Amino acid sequence: MSEARASESNQETGILVETDAAGDVSRQHETTTISTVAVQAGTSRIVLAILKSGEWIRVKIHQMEPDMLDCGSSLAESTILRDQHDEMLAKLQAKQENVVELLGQADTLIHVQKEQKAAEVYQAMAESLGEAWKDLNAQLELRKVLLDQSVAFHQKAEDFTEKMNHAQESFQTAPLADDVATTQSLLQQHQELRKFVLEASMYTLNEGQSLLDSIREIGSHSEITQNRHATTAACYGIEKMLEQLHDRRRRLEELWLRKKIQLEQCLQLRQIEFDIHQITEWLAKSGEDYLAQSDLGDSLPAAQQLVSEHNNFETVAREVQDRVFKVVRNGDQLIHTGHPNSPEIQQKTEMLASQCENFMYRLDERRRNLTMTVVFFKSAQTALTKLDQIETQLTDTANLPQNSADLAEMHSMLANAIIEVTGPALREGHILLERVGKNDPGAQGVSTMVSQLEQHSANLDELCEAHRKLESERGVTQNAFQDRYNNLHNWLVSVGRAFLASHSDMGSTMAGANDFLQMHERLEQDIREKDNIAKDLLEISEELVRSGDPTAQASLQKASQLNQNWTEFKLQVVARLRLAHTFVEFHTCGMRLNNEMDSLEDTLKSTADQVEFLPESTLQLVEERWSNIQRQFMQLKEVSDNFLAESSQIQEADLDVPRAEACINTLTQHFNERGEVLEKMFTSWYQGVTATKSFKTQWEQFMEEARQTITNVIQLEKEPFGPYAAADLGKGLEGTLEQQRKLDEFLPQAQKAVTELEVRLKTAEELGSQGDTRGQKEQIVNELLKVYRRFQLRITEYQTLLTMAVTFYKNLDKLDTEIVKQEREYQSQECPVEVAKAELLLHQHVADKDNIGQFFRHTFNEGEKIVQRVRQQDVGEVPMEDVQNILQVTEEKQKRWEHAWEQRQRQLQQNLKLSNLKNDFTKISGMVDDLDNQVQSRKGQYGTTLQSAKMTSQAFVEFQKKLRGIGSADSEVHQHCRVNDWGSS
Repeated sequence: MSEARASESNQETGILVETDAAGDVSRQHETTTISTVAVQAGTSRIVLAILKSGEWIRVKIHQMEPDMLDCGSSLAESTILRDQHDEMLAKLQAKQENVVELLGQADTLIHVQKEQKAAEVYQAMAESLGEAWKDLNAQLELRKVLLDQSVAFHQKAEDFTEKMNHAQESFQTAPLADDVATTQSLLQQHQELRKFVLEASMYTLNEGQSLLDSIREIGSHSEITQNRHATTAACYGIEKMLEQLHDRRRRLEELWLRKKIQLEQCLQLRQIEFDIHQITEWLAKSGEDYLAQSDLGDSLPAAQQLVSEHNNFETVAREVQDRVFKVVRNGDQLIHTGHPNSPEIQQKTEMLASQCENFMYRLDERRRNLTMTVVFFKSAQTALTKLDQIETQLTDTANLPQNSADLAEMHSMLANAIIEVTGPALREGHILLERVGKNDPGAQGVSTMVSQLEQHSANLDELCEAHRKLESERGVTQNAFQDRYNNLHNWLVSVGRAFLASHSDMGSTMAGANDFLQMHERLEQDIREKDNIAKDLLEISEELVRSGDPTAQASLQKASQLNQNWTEFKLQVVARLRLAHTFVEFHTCGMRLNNEMDSLEDTLKSTADQVEFLPESTLQLVEERWSNIQRQFMQLKEVSDNFLAESSQIQEADLDVPRAEACINTLTQHFNERGEVLEKMFTSWYQGVTATKSFKTQWEQFMEEARQTITNVIQLEKEPFGPYAAADLGKGLEGTLEQQRKLDEFLPQAQKAVTELEVRLKTAEELGSQGDTRGQKEQIVNELLKVYRRFQLRITEYQTLLTMAVTFYKNLDKLDTEIVKQEREYQSQECPVEVAKAELLLHQHVADKDNIGQFFRHTFNEGEKIVQRVRQQDVGEVPMEDVQNILQVTEEKQKRWEHAWEQRQRQLQQNLKLSNLKNDFTKISGMVDDLDNQVQSRKGQYGTTLQSAKMTSQAFVEFQKKLRGIGSADSEVHQHCRVNDWGSS
């Protein structure tokens, strides 16, 4: 067999091209590697194989370092790989014409042997090579796109990492603000920072997913990658980086949420401080300025104007009070969240609540004073009108005789009327002056009106003198009786009963109920003062009876009747007071209950989205408040029942009991309905909190167990798949079978791990659907799936690797057997003497080379696949050196066999030459014998004639020529014998 070799070296570009072409045209339809092209740029290297089969040529990536799908594990690495790849593309493009030229050199023998078809064959090969080169460039362009995507992904990942670093630093070191506006700005910045991180996360995820899709797409073509393991190995690094970024973003999300709660609590605290400052300032300025105005007015319109102004101011004050309640609730809530400034917050809110309570009490006193002032001026105006009428009547009595009984009776009646008319107004006036102080400048108008009433009534009373003469004629006892009777009777009618008649409404608010109670308590105080008069009246009437006074019986009857009326009046007042106390108690309970409900409702609403981070103290606070609400509602219901029971005993027509009962029932129903709503809210909140905390506990436990499972499986992978396990593959069939045995023992443990992973995946789906995992479910499921798939794939890949290794070593054993067999045959088989047999044996020897060579190539390719798979496992340099022994062993065996084959070929070639020489020697010997016979036969025959002599001479010349030819052939045979040391026989 002939062999053609072409090689070219370019020192400038570092490209080395070597071409081996087979010269046997009859085997042109077999696929043959006619050229290899090696290109290197930096640490990147690519070896191309140009394959030929007849008129068909294909360019195949024989070796690529790094792997086709290896796109770098960092921005720097991926950038270097991309730059080196671009450099390799430029070098390959520059050598395209050289490859075509070398193909022409490789096909020289084809043109020599088939010249008439050479042009067509070469044209077809050139076209085929052009298409193959185009396909190769397309493949390499795919890698360029892959590397560009990798650079883009790592740039996004670095940007994402940088933003997370910035965000983490901000979350951990950013100080809290001292005012509301700055805190709101910080909270807004905090929200925007999270938005930026999420956007960077989304961009990085999209780039990573796009890169993974490209890797899987390229990996799906068997022309580019040899197996799925390369795709899995390439995706693993990207997926691991995405997992790490996602895991860090999840931890950053927890930091963000804690910082958000901290900022929100800071905002709450600053808002509380701001509200306290504003409220305190309002109380100190607007509030105190208003309360400093003690003016009650000097007339009814002026008093009514003051009441209107007070109502407007009180509306504002109620709003301030609501703000105080809210501040106290917010402060209380902040305290129970475990805020570090809790003592300070509690001190400030308690002080504010105390100031507000004191202010509202003073404001309510001002309201009562103004209300009483209006009532007083109305009563005073009515009294003055009636006094004017009495004065007119006194003027009309001037026509009556001075000492007549009619005049005395009229004066007595008018005197009593004066007392009845002025009594209520004077009572209101004196009570009001007692409340505000007689010397208060604001009460000057009231004091003047009281003086005016007193003076006017005194003047009119002096005009009523006719009855006094009759009184002087009566005894002292009778006069004492009449004075006390008139006093008590007039007060009972004009003040007592009039008061009850004018105060029928118990109020529908706390303030109204308190007013009602306080006015009746004042009335009770007046009753206690008048009680002595009632006792004196009975004693005087009894004394009249004992003295035998003719008017005694009448006086006793009048005193008894008045005493009965007085007792009934006192019982009515006592009943009213008892009912008023219960009514006030009901409103007090209602206010406390309403405040507790407001506080609980605020807490439930404000903590609805923070249940995961609520401290145990907040949960206890909510439970205590709900228990207080239930207890207070029961207390309210009890007071309500007591009021209704007491009100049912009231027989007084003047008191509007149904209105008060309706108020009680309405408020009770309101609190009952609100309690039901609040109970649903609390139940839902409490169930949510307990469920969330329970879910959080279960989820944290599951996450811990799941991550432990992942760690165990990753650790488990190292047992059969560790670097030294791969290195054992380079120790021969025995080491490989040992690894096979270990794998078989490992499979039950592996199946247990797979089952555990499946259980974790199922638990993640089931448990994750029960609550918010803040993205942890998707992450852990993704991690479990990747570990699950990778673990199963590693087992499958390792089983395949071991099968390949066993087959490889068995093939090596077969090669060893065949080589030993052939070497023995070479040593024991004698070379045939016959030329035909020698040619046949040489031809068979060449055919054996093709068969054994193909077997070697197949075995070597299998070894390369094993090395490639081990290389993709990234087992390290030392184990890789051990695995490389697989190829070294194969190469050494091939070299040894080729050396033995070449020696045998030379032996057979020499034997064929020797056989040919022996054959030629036999022919020469025959020719010599034949010439000798001719000489012997012509000896003495020189011709009898000239003509015959010339013919004999000519024959001798021919004989000499033959003899010289035989001599030349004989010399050649001897020459070959001397060269090959065959002897000279």
